Amino acid sequence: MNNFTRRAFTQIFPVASIVPTTLLAETQLSEKTEADPVPEWWREVCELRKQEIEACVKPGNGDFDSPEMLDLDQRRKALEQKIINREVTSLAGAAAKLEWVAYETGEGLFCDNQALLTADAIRFIRSLI
Repeated sequence: MNNFTRRAFTQIFPVASIVPTTLLAETQLSEKTEADPVPEWWREVCELRKQEIEACVKPGNGDFDSPEMLDLDQRRKALEQKIINREVTSLAGAAAKLEWVAYETGEGLFCDNQALLTADAIRFIRSLI
């Protein structure tokens, strides 16, 4: 079993070092975290986005209002809502949520420094898995 300690947490989020230890007691990664559906949902979202990109070049799909495009969009949005509503219960789930943030903001909504910080947090979390 892996341990996700307060020290590891404060390396990811330095502000946590000022929070009393009792609030950040050592967390055991257990069977519960192994069942975290967020990483799989994120993989499915990525696959649906890929399918949307492939479908949008088909004749009649350019306006994104064909039945195929609407179905892909609806399925993706339903998964995204599940990810939003699910609390993080694993490192893989936290990384998946940050990857989504990085993906969504990759078009310039983030400044360069924020993109680098997010990428570094994802890298660190992935190194703990």
